[in-house]
Amino acid sequence: MNSEPVQEQGPVMVPKGNSKKIWLIIVGVLLILAYAGLFIPAFAGQPINPSAGPGILVWNAWFFFLLWKHFGRRGWVGSLLGALIGVFAFFLAGVHPETPVFVRRGHSGGKTNARSAGFRNC
Repeated sequence: MNSEPVQEQGPVMVPKGNSKKIWLIIVGVLLILAYAGLFIPAFAGQPINPSAGPGILVWNAWFFFLLWKHFGRRGWVGSLLGALIGVFAFFLAGVHPETPVFVRRGHSGGKTNARSAGFRNC
C-alpha cells in the first residue's frame, strides 16, 4: 500500500478572460443588429427614427468599452470613442443622396440672371 497522504485539490479556477470575451461577442452581435435597424431603412429611402440615436450611441459605447478593457486599456476612452462613432453613424444614416446639401436662393431652373447670381445693381 501507498503510505503517502492524498492531497485534495481546490476548486478549478476558470480564467476571467473568457467571460469578458463572451460579453464582447454578445454585445457585438447586438450592435450589428442595431446597425441593421438603423441602416436598412435608410438604404430604403425612409427617414430614420430619431429615438434610435441614443440606442446606437449606448450600444457603441458599451461595445468599445468592452473592447478596450479586453485589450487592457482604459475603458472610458473606448466608451468615448464608441459614443463618437455612434453619433457619426446616426448622422451618416440620416443623410440621403436625394436631399440637397444646400439650396441656392433665387435658383430658377438653370437660368441665371443678375439677381440669382447674387449681383444687385448691374
